[in-house]
Amino acid sequence: MSKNNQTFKIMSKNNQTFKITAIVTSVVVMIIAFIGINEYKEFKSDYKSYIHSLHKLNESYILGNDIDIYSDDYTNVIEIEEKYQGRMFNSAFKKIQEDNAEFVGEIEKKRQEEIRNNNIVKNQRSEIENNRTEVERSEHERLEKERSEAARLEKERLERERKEKERIELENSEAARLEKERLERERKEHERFELEKSEAERLEKERLKRERLEQERREIDRLLEERRTKKEVNIANEKVTKGTISDHDYVDLGLSVKWATCNVGANSPHEYGDYFAWSEVETKNYYSKNNYIETDTIYNDVASREWGKTWRTPTYSECMELVNKCRWEWTTENGVKGYKVTGLIGTSIFLPAPGDYDGEIKYHEGNDGYYWSSTPHETISNHAYGISFKRTRHRVTSYSKYLGKSVRPVTK
Repeated sequence: MSKNNQTFKIMSKNNQTFKITAIVTSVVVMIIAFIGINEYKEFKSDYKSYIHSLHKLNESYILGNDIDIYSDDYTNVIEIEEKYQGRMFNSAFKKIQEDNAEFVGEIEKKRQEEIRNNNIVKNQRSEIENNRTEVERSEHERLEKERSEAARLEKERLERERKEKERIELENSEAARLEKERLERERKEHERFELEKSEAERLEKERLKRERLEQERREIDRLLEERRTKKEVNIANEKVTKGTISDHDYVDLGLSVKWATCNVGANSPHEYGDYFAWSEVETKNYYSKNNYIETDTIYNDVASREWGKTWRTPTYSECMELVNKCRWEWTTENGVKGYKVTGLIGTSIFLPAPGDYDGEIKYHEGNDGYYWSSTPHETISNHAYGISFKRTRHRVTSYSKYLGKSVRPVTK
């Protein structure tokens, strides 16, 4: 029964709608002449769309359904009403709204509700936006505060670092200054020490020099005194240690015999004199084995023959005594090289280096000295002993008897 009533109600509503449509259509026809055809066509299309959407909404409403404000039909009705609000043909839409007052009121109610909801949503959105803005503002303030605090802390940190850097630089500068002062003090102390050391060395050198000069002066005085004393002694002793026999001078060396001051054939100690083969008493132009004539030196001693019986050629032992007991000093006297031989009592003789003859040639003059003794060799019959010397050594040795050598006489 309820369903039939609803159906009847729908039909009644539809009849009213159709009547309204017919009236509106007649009114529309009457005013077509007063409007443009294009605007009319637009109105006609909107009108049909409006009636269609309105019928669909009305059918849904009659059936007890709520008007869906989010449906295309509802949106179409609202948009068309707003489009023709205050314009021509608005009366046509108003007539429809009057004939469907209940339904249109419901739509208006829904629209107002939608407006309210939209306002609520808008207010909510505004509140949300305000809240969001407030939150953003608070967050911005918080972030700004944090940024400001961070900036302040960073500034304080940088300031602390700057001050710490300045403190370190100041400490380093002070340390460098102190180190520089220390080095300067050390330099000055070193210079002072070096100056004092130099001065001390200078004073020490002067002192040593004075002591050396004083010592030299004393040594000179001592030597002068010693020389004076020695001279006096020599003068006193000379009468004893030196003498002349048969017009030939001798020197007492403190040995077993007295030695002549020059060689046989020489007039002074620095002359070489004559050269003789062993036991021969004559000089020759050529010394060889072929012209050598050996004799007994006891009866043919050249020293005795030339200087007299008080003089003779020294023996082997007397030559050894001269070599071993005296001091030999290689020297040059009056341009002649030879040995100064100093005896046990300080007296001396000079033995020049006359060299020797082999054949007609003189060898080693000025470098070597050869002096015969009167003693023949024990086992080598053609050899005899004698003194042999050069700059590096002096000794008694033997050599061939035929060679021409010097003779230095001795006396008792």
